Amino acid sequence: MVARRAAGALCAALVALACPFPARADEPPPNVEVLGTRHPKASTRDDSVSSEIIPRERLQAPGLRAADALRGSPGVAISELGGLGASASIGVRGATSAQTPVYLGGVRINDEVGGSADLATVPLWFIERIELYRGDAPADADRAAPGGSVHFVPRRPDGKLGLGALVGGLGTYGAWATASSGTPSDGVIGGIGLEAASNDYTFDDSRGTVFTSSDDRDAHSSNTDAELFGAWLHARRRLGRTQLGFLASHGSLERGARRLANVPTHLARESLQRRLAALTARTDLGADGNWFEAQTTLLTSSNHASDPGLELLLGSDDVHVNGVRGGQSVALRLAAGERLWLRSALDTSAERLTRHEDPLAPHGRPALEAARFDLRPSLSGEVGEGLWSLRALAAVECTSARASRLEACSEHPITGRVGPSLRAGKLVAFANVARTARSPTLGELFGMSPVVRGNPRLEPERALGLDAGIRIHDAAGVGLWLGASGYVRWTRDLIVFSRTAQGYVVPENRERSRTLGAELELGAEPLPGLRLDASLTLTDARDTTEQRATANDVLPFLPRLVFSPGISYARSLSVAGIDRVSLSARYIHQASRYADRAGLAVIPEHGNLEAGGEVDFSGFVSLRVRVANVLAQDRFDVVGFPLPGTTAFGSFEARL
Repeated sequence: MVARRAAGALCAALVALACPFPARADEPPPNVEVLGTRHPKASTRDDSVSSEIIPRERLQAPGLRAADALRGSPGVAISELGGLGASASIGVRGATSAQTPVYLGGVRINDEVGGSADLATVPLWFIERIELYRGDAPADADRAAPGGSVHFVPRRPDGKLGLGALVGGLGTYGAWATASSGTPSDGVIGGIGLEAASNDYTFDDSRGTVFTSSDDRDAHSSNTDAELFGAWLHARRRLGRTQLGFLASHGSLERGARRLANVPTHLARESLQRRLAALTARTDLGADGNWFEAQTTLLTSSNHASDPGLELLLGSDDVHVNGVRGGQSVALRLAAGERLWLRSALDTSAERLTRHEDPLAPHGRPALEAARFDLRPSLSGEVGEGLWSLRALAAVECTSARASRLEACSEHPITGRVGPSLRAGKLVAFANVARTARSPTLGELFGMSPVVRGNPRLEPERALGLDAGIRIHDAAGVGLWLGASGYVRWTRDLIVFSRTAQGYVVPENRERSRTLGAELELGAEPLPGLRLDASLTLTDARDTTEQRATANDVLPFLPRLVFSPGISYARSLSVAGIDRVSLSARYIHQASRYADRAGLAVIPEHGNLEAGGEVDFSGFVSLRVRVANVLAQDRFDVVGFPLPGTTAFGSFEARL
């Protein structure tokens, strides 16, 4: 089946490349005004918020997954099962994965069951960079959620043919191919890739008593294999003043379905598929930076869980969940004088979710059929000149959801942010006050399974946050850069799941929390090619629920301290066809954290050292190696989920 998919995708890519877009050599480069020097890791998309850019150079390490690339970034918490293709999600600044929107090529991929996005379904071989926004999302995002946002930006055309292969521990192997024509602003690129792993590793089996070591024994992971396939097509074309963009992808993931490592599964399987398409058109409306943009998106997804042994406790041995979301957005940016610009936008989307609990699904009557409609008008702007500016955003997020009949705008939280920023030479300073919200998913409203019921009376989760920060980049001398920020966020009406006397689980708006944190990034280039950097995250997340049931108020699963130093060195050579050699190492230390709300169980602190290197031959061939968990330290990401020990990977890539 994979071979047929790959052949079909390759044919589609070749057809597209048969009529390449011509390169416009006579097209003048855009005018860019630079005020001072930019922090090398900060985003230019919106520099008035705390942000980070993870470039493609860091995403090319063999065996690296999206969760690995984001781990260690300030404010980030990763929850995963371990191994290629294993479920992984991200939360930012103490927010849950449901409160952190994740975008793939501009399309939000958070599901409507639990609200999170599975990072395992994102292949890094076709990703140009990752943009991480902490606390506040950029103005052009379609959601203002407590966890900011994460954006995976696909590769642009580079006029080259690329071939790559991967081998490594845990039975990992993979291959990918890309073909491109034209330029980044006027060209097309297509690619297909396949990655798979058995993910068989040894771990310490606690036999159901995670924090009692007397009965522990060595065990092997079971039912952990995974196979990930992806096909992509990304095209850009400029027609006069209009820039057109088209993105299409198909991804599938087959894997063993797991619960906890100390309660393994043997027969349960899970199959996920996602198809997305996005068409964007932006037209310049003059020389003052005015433009009009329209984007149409379509996302379809399916999740099939087969549980013949009833190991997953879903209440059924065969569950199909299918979703389809269509979206349309329009935006207009106008310069109202030399010191003021305004951006008005309207984002709309319609989504349908069905769940079948019958082996004959999806042909039988669905156990759940629900739909939602989102309408989000927004207005943002910036006023200022030279050294200072003031940015503001206001939006109304109108949501209508139904399982039987549609209600008119059943939820309408008002969101927005406002804050000043200062740019003075090597210094950028900013501050923001933000009001964000997260509407309940269709799964939370109308049920996720026979044992997890829905609650149509749920209200949106709401948060109020304050944050401030500075960025400094001195390109001279040792090339010092510094980033520091602090924040506080109060969240109310948090959705939690409570077990009823009848034995099933129901979501409720019941809790409140306060999260206080600080983030620090520091780096320097004391010698040509030598880069030193470190990041520090401090988090204090407290349960402020009235009539709290436990004496402990520290929220579980969130470490209070994460420290991540790194070093890299790159040198150009002219020996035996070798153009460049680079080496890198990074250590991530994570403090202990509570494993339950009562604070009775503690997950011990742990660390992870990763090292890698690359040899580039004449700019056409690259050999890369990466060793994960060099020190073979015991690591647990979530209670009961031990992560793999020392694992080595190697890759080969050719560019023609």
